Amino acid sequence: MKINTFFLIMIAFLASCKQETKENVKFQYLNQANSAETADSTIYYTVKIIRQFPHNPEFYTQGLLYYDGFIYESTGGYGHSALYKIDPQSGKVIAKTSVPNDKFAEGIALWKNKIYQLTWQENTCYVYDAKSLKSERAYRYNGEGWGLACDGERFIMSDGSFVLKYINPQDFSTISTKQVHYLNGRQVYNINELELDDQGFLYANIWQEDKIVKIDTASGKAVGIIDISPLREIVVRGGSPEVSNGIVFIPTSRTFILTGKYWNSYFEVEFVKK
Repeated sequence: MKINTFFLIMIAFLASCKQETKENVKFQYLNQANSAETADSTIYYTVKIIRQFPHNPEFYTQGLLYYDGFIYESTGGYGHSALYKIDPQSGKVIAKTSVPNDKFAEGIALWKNKIYQLTWQENTCYVYDAKSLKSERAYRYNGEGWGLACDGERFIMSDGSFVLKYINPQDFSTISTKQVHYLNGRQVYNINELELDDQGFLYANIWQEDKIVKIDTASGKAVGIIDISPLREIVVRGGSPEVSNGIVFIPTSRTFILTGKYWNSYFEVEFVKK
């Protein structure tokens, strides 16, 4: 009888300590863009704002991409997840496809005129025609899905840890993995939304921090840190912004478009050295 009582107490204790889900964790802004976790040779950047345009403050932004002159945005939340096609001049929605209510959408990437959209814990990747947003098929995968980018041949996928997965677009199987570290060897945790530039550098939002890390994909080293906290100082004036999330590289101008969950604006910016 004593043993049974002990086990009941332990079960109750473990239940009370259950980790909160990602969507229910209260956002606490952490400005660690210049923290001591990095090495002296790390390059630090800030943002130069080129322009600001409207972003729907009800969008729980999970991923962005740029294709054929339009922004595509994935939004999350059970019962609210969707894929949008956005006019980058006005921020207006041109087209929308909803995700099933029991799925929590995450990052997106483009491969061969198709948009691939992750889900958080449902192990499902949806595939859409990029022009019509018509859903065409779905793939299954193991583990959580957070951010997604494509280097032309493979997807790069994050799951909130310090490990990136390289994914075969044809069947969504894992080809290989790569750990991400700061230059001093410390692991880069909470890797979220992903975006590649035209030089092969991978940019990643860090969940719960207003910073983006610039990753050398060959070595897995975070060679740069971009402080985007100045953007929060703007969006906080007109709403209740949550975490920064969403990176788009515009190859013609070599600028980036950034936003966040429940932000009221997109920002086209340049990354400039401090």
